[in-house]
Amino acid sequence: PSTCIMTLPSATVTGDTFTVPLLVDKADGILGADISISYDSSILTALKVETTSYAGSFALASNLDAAGKIRLSLFGTMPLSGSGTVAKITFGVIGDIREVSALTIESVNLNEGAILVDKVNGSILPPPRTEITITAIPDGRIVTIDGTDYPTPQTFTWVEGSEHTLSAIPSQGDVSTRYVF
Repeated sequence: PSTCIMTLPSATVTGDTFTVPLLVDKADGILGADISISYDSSILTALKVETTSYAGSFALASNLDAAGKIRLSLFGTMPLSGSGTVAKITFGVIGDIREVSALTIESVNLNEGAILVDKVNGSILPPPRTEITITAIPDGRIVTIDGTDYPTPQTFTWVEGSEHTLSAIPSQGDVSTRYVF
């Protein structure tokens, strides 16, 4: 029998969340899979796991409760065949600028060990982040960033391309000096 190949591909992401496919090649005869995946929980968080149309008749049970670990089980009554994406894993980026996170398939058990499998691991390069400084003249004026009030100047580190809201109270100051935005 041929050996199945399970792959988590490497990718560079460009947002706060992203989805990684769990790919399978030479999947003929797979009726069940128990899979453990690890990742760096200091820069990523697993948000959800979903099946795909390729594994549409399969049921999915996933456990994302342990930081840095994903456990999933897929099972069905009609076997897989050929190649395809068996699941999609959605991650959130929570880490520092340009840190790499290994995506490691720790273990795979196909048809209770009856099918051999080779694992191909990947890595994720989170999106670049940039520092943005919000200023006003004079310093100390209050601005609202993403719903929270801050005195100026205020520096934020944001994912490049992410959207944020900025507003200011139209007039600020005391009775002798009034600042208008």
